[in-house]
Amino acid sequence: MEDFAAVAAQAVEEESGLEGILVEHVTITGREFTGLEIYNSRFRSCRIQSCDFSWASFSDVILEDCDWSGSGLNGSFWSRCCWIDSKGVGTDLHGSFFQHTGFYGCGFSYANLSGSTLKQVDLEKTDLTGAFFSQCRWKELSFSDCRLSGTSFFQTAMGGLDLTSCHLEELVLSDEGKELKGVIVDYMQAAELARRLGVVIRL
Repeated sequence: MEDFAAVAAQAVEEESGLEGILVEHVTITGREFTGLEIYNSRFRSCRIQSCDFSWASFSDVILEDCDWSGSGLNGSFWSRCCWIDSKGVGTDLHGSFFQHTGFYGCGFSYANLSGSTLKQVDLEKTDLTGAFFSQCRWKELSFSDCRLSGTSFFQTAMGGLDLTSCHLEELVLSDEGKELKGVIVDYMQAAELARRLGVVIRL
């Protein structure tokens, strides 16, 4: 599909979905596609930046080598989707719903997922520097070899999360750090988190 923007805009206007499409090497900036529904499709090497996909729905969609940085995807729905080697720097995903979805080798620094629900979601080798996971609900969420530097988990229970393979630095938490109860970390990470909570460790 070469003119994705025109076809997507028409689908939004007609309140119809797009299914079985392949979108390659497309560049779109600053367009509005609120409520767009996409099924069983693939995006490859696309640059879709600063666009509005609020309340959009994605099912069985693969995004490979794509850049959605700065786009608004708040309230969006993701089911059986896969982000591969893609970027979403500063992307607004707050209040979204994710299930059976993976992020592999991606750059989502400063992305906002606050208030989202994540069920069976995998994040692997993904940069989440400065990202927001505040007030999230999750089930079977996994982080593997991710960068969590300045990442916010404010008011998100982290009990059961295994972060031993991740880089942790200056996590944003409540003053008492109650979010950390039950989180799984290694010795060095525990020392870093203890310092964050004002604990002085002497060896």
